[in-house]
Amino acid sequence: SNSFVTDSAKKALIALGEKSESPILESFSAISDGRIKRELIEVLKSVGSMKSESFLEKVATGPDASLRHNAQQALDAVRARG
Repeated sequence: SNSFVTDSAKKALIALGEKSESPILESFSAISDGRIKRELIEVLKSVGSMKSESFLEKVATGPDASLRHNAQQALDAVRARG
């Protein structure tokens, strides 16, 4: 099923660690599927560095209500790691 694909992809991106951060930041705005966007924010929550901070701030305060909460959680996690 499709959720299995995104789940596997998410695990693979998390396994890549910080290497997955830049591609996510670069491709995010081109993705229209909100569920995939939420999954990518989850990846950043696990692997994101301070490089993701301003991006996550924008999403956390942005127009898309379905992403704000996830982005704020990811932002808190990134800041906690410093």
